[in-house]
Amino acid sequence: MGRLITYIGSLSIAFNLFVTAALSQESPFILGPGAAWRYHASEVDPGEDWMTVTYSDQDWLIGRPGFGYGDDDDSTVLEDMEGKYQSIYIRREFNLPAIPKKIYLYVYYDDAFVAYVNGKEVKRMGIKETKIESHEASGFEIFKLDTKYFVEGRNVLAIQGVNREIDSTDFSLWPLLATTRKALSN
Repeated sequence: MGRLITYIGSLSIAFNLFVTAALSQESPFILGPGAAWRYHASEVDPGEDWMTVTYSDQDWLIGRPGFGYGDDDDSTVLEDMEGKYQSIYIRREFNLPAIPKKIYLYVYYDDAFVAYVNGKEVKRMGIKETKIESHEASGFEIFKLDTKYFVEGRNVLAIQGVNREIDSTDFSLWPLLATTRKALSN
């Protein structure tokens, strides 16, 4: 129950930031709380170039974050993940008319993830070589990204979410991309 309350608190704060930004007409979000993502949830790997701008994800499903199961805190529930596959791949294309001075990746995750911008790895958490660490999501973690990975025009943020064990009882992945850093915790 405590995890659900923490998640709801984080969701409420993210929503409040989104509403406040929308009312001020200057949203800090590049990819906000309601953004729809393409996702590949299967025991079959999507291939080597799934994180690049040129990859065709037209066969992928569309869902809204959080992606996961087992915690009653997900918008896109992966009912078949437990015992069947350990990773989910998500990607979202977006346009930047100009490259912002600062870009932050917010991620609510359990257990690990690797994030890519335009095919280049930009952040890895919970995965060291072949070992996947246990991490319980307790709110959004914020990571400043190097703007050199972004281009004016078409970009893609791609994330592989990884569960520590194939038979784990829960999994969560919810990313946001913003131009400001705001704490999303209780």
